[in-house]
Amino acid sequence: MKKIIDISKHNKKSKLFLALTLLIIFLVVVAVVFFFLIKNKVIFSSKETNNQVSVTSVENNKITNSQIDAGQAAASGKYDSAIKTIDEQLSSTTDNDIKYRLFMQKSAILVNKSDLSSAYDAAISAYKISKTANSAANVAYVLAKMNKNSDAISYYKIAISLIDSSDPMSGTDKTYYQSLIDNLGK
Repeated sequence: MKKIIDISKHNKKSKLFLALTLLIIFLVVVAVVFFFLIKNKVIFSSKETNNQVSVTSVENNKITNSQIDAGQAAASGKYDSAIKTIDEQLSSTTDNDIKYRLFMQKSAILVNKSDLSSAYDAAISAYKISKTANSAANVAYVLAKMNKNSDAISYYKIAISLIDSSDPMSGTDKTYYQSLIDNLGK
């Protein structure tokens, strides 16, 4: 009877050792994969092509208090205050990533304010800083609001051409922009 007890103790130790060994191997594999993904900028990084603004998790944190203040002012209908805050921030920064975001935000606020001409100017400014699918689509959206459908169609086509095909949503984005083109062409 004593031999059976010794064997079960030995099996428990072996099972525990095996479980710990497998856990350590798993953690090492996860760490190696994570390191590889970070090193190859698959995680925490996205870089668009065609001279576009690179966006990383660090850059995503470049949202300033002024941008938040402007967003809150716009949300409460204080469009002029929001625009003033954005303009002050624009004049005080040389960072193109921040300027791009400010112009995109300014364009959206001006559309809500129904100042489409100024919204177009802001959208074009963002597009000139960073020629991305989003900035081209933003210009197209403002142009469509201005009933400049042929120009809007042109910018939606540019947006389609700038979509990163490695993006898992690229097919959905292309279909969406094409549907907007189809609707504007009617």
